[in-house]
Amino acid sequence: MMTNLRGFIVFPALAVAGAMAAGAPAFGESSNTLLGKHPAGGVYKGRTAPVNLGSHKKARTFRTRLRAAAKRKPNYAGHMIVTSWGCGTACQVIALIDARTGKVSFAPEASSAGVAHRLTSRLLIVNPSEAIADVYGSKPPSWLKTKYYIWKGGRLVKIKQP
Repeated sequence: MMTNLRGFIVFPALAVAGAMAAGAPAFGESSNTLLGKHPAGGVYKGRTAPVNLGSHKKARTFRTRLRAAAKRKPNYAGHMIVTSWGCGTACQVIALIDARTGKVSFAPEASSAGVAHRLTSRLLIVNPSEAIADVYGSKPPSWLKTKYYIWKGGRLVKIKQP
């Protein structure tokens, strides 16, 4: 995982493809602007809780990946750790770990376009339009859509484009 020039968190699969390094969204405001419109509360600076493998039915299956991710600092919504790994061609599993409690959640799977998020925002963008353009050019597959979620009440809530 690394941060690109726009300040997005980019996962290794995206870095290889050069996603989100340049370009603008196909429509509307940039992901960077949208992330700024949904501020998170304070940033959690305490010790990360151990992963609670009983908190989600898929957590035990991915325990090695989740435990490795839990060693990192929060990178989303002030207290969440977002991590991902490949699940096949053009597929990424997106998991979230609450650094305060160890509770695990899963976001909908992303394509090779990945996700955009930041520590100070509650917005999670699955398949950001900038990344779609970078990975697939001006004619992305028709099935590939950008989706938006807000961290609210301890879970991701899907919203229309903010």
